[in-house]
Amino acid sequence: MLSSLILFGFASLINAAAQNSVCLPTGGVRNTFTVNFDDLNATTALHPAPTLYEGFKFDPSWNIVQAGPNIPFIPHSPSNVLVTGPNYNNTHAEFSVAEKGDAFDVVSLWMIGCFVNPRYFSNDTACLTTFTGKRIDGSVVSFERPVRKTTMEIIQDFPDRKFTNLVSFHMKNRWEIKNQTSGHPAGRFGIDNIVINKVDPTASCAAKKYARYVKY
Repeated sequence: MLSSLILFGFASLINAAAQNSVCLPTGGVRNTFTVNFDDLNATTALHPAPTLYEGFKFDPSWNIVQAGPNIPFIPHSPSNVLVTGPNYNNTHAEFSVAEKGDAFDVVSLWMIGCFVNPRYFSNDTACLTTFTGKRIDGSVVSFERPVRKTTMEIIQDFPDRKFTNLVSFHMKNRWEIKNQTSGHPAGRFGIDNIVINKVDPTASCAAKKYARYVKY
């Protein structure tokens, strides 16, 4: 009898360990989705974008705009685009997680950089953009690459650059003028179709443990 109870107790511990091993205590199921701003009521004139959208905090300097004759590019995915403010020196092109403890991966995004008068540029990819991600553990990843100034293009370097488990994502532009690099208050840019990989906090171990005790 005693040996049966010991075996039963041991089996119960193994079963409990197996149940806990199927999920991450601080994570959950990762979902991939696209942030495209197309459900927002935008016009062809710049106006402030929401500071909280799709589970992210966007810096107040961001603007939302609808593609139209006043915008010097055609976005890959009409109709709305997120752009930095007219005075680039006073903007912070950044978005971050809305809830403490959340983290996300950047997979790709569509972008146009430094859209100002073409005569300032030596070529179409003279705009240089630095992408910086701050991870949940405090480490930082960053890289710089040319970005087109006349049309939107897809940037897909992020998985290779380990832009994973981020709490914030920041962009900054500079460009080459006659073989020199410079900043400029009109060095704005636009982004669209941000593909994000993000943990679903509702699928954490705690939620699953609770669900086992709820009868439907």
